[in-house]
Amino acid sequence: MGSQARLPTTQSFHLTSSGDTLNGRGRKDSMRDRLQVDPLFTVTANGYRDQLDRVWRFLERVEAPGPRSDVYYQDDVWAFFQNCWHLKDWLLNDPRMSPTVRAQIKVAVGESSCLMICSDITNGTKHYLLQDPRVGARHSHTDSRIAPGEETIVDCFIELQDGTRLSARKIARECLAEWERILKQLNLPTDRLS
Repeated sequence: MGSQARLPTTQSFHLTSSGDTLNGRGRKDSMRDRLQVDPLFTVTANGYRDQLDRVWRFLERVEAPGPRSDVYYQDDVWAFFQNCWHLKDWLLNDPRMSPTVRAQIKVAVGESSCLMICSDITNGTKHYLLQDPRVGARHSHTDSRIAPGEETIVDCFIELQDGTRLSARKIARECLAEWERILKQLNLPTDRLS
């Protein structure tokens, strides 16, 4: 018989409620340790860049002109903010990121006012109730602009704790620009893969 390619084998791990895994020898391993030693366990070969591309695709949906229901538009807006905020998790869990870069990401995100708005919108739409607001951002209302001979423009408005109302379209663009600024500052690639 000819030689056959041998597939790598992995040990059996069991996830505990604390997010740790118990390997076959009963030793606790964190999920991050597992990702670093078992590349077959990773979700994607491109790491955070796949999530960054997803954020771009959702921004394209948010900015797309044309008639559509305000409910469908809200779905796209909330999905944008959720995917945009979760880029942070993808970066922090990417096994290629050094502890120094992870720490710099946390600081940069915490200092970004538009990403703090993104966090509040994400957590409010994901959990129904925003319990620990960073800036008190919440959905205010949706507005449709319909003019004869022009494309219909739909936008959601976000209200901050101080009563300021902001366009979700504008904040979405600012959030993605902020991520690109942070990544470039850390010398991480931002070019699109798809």
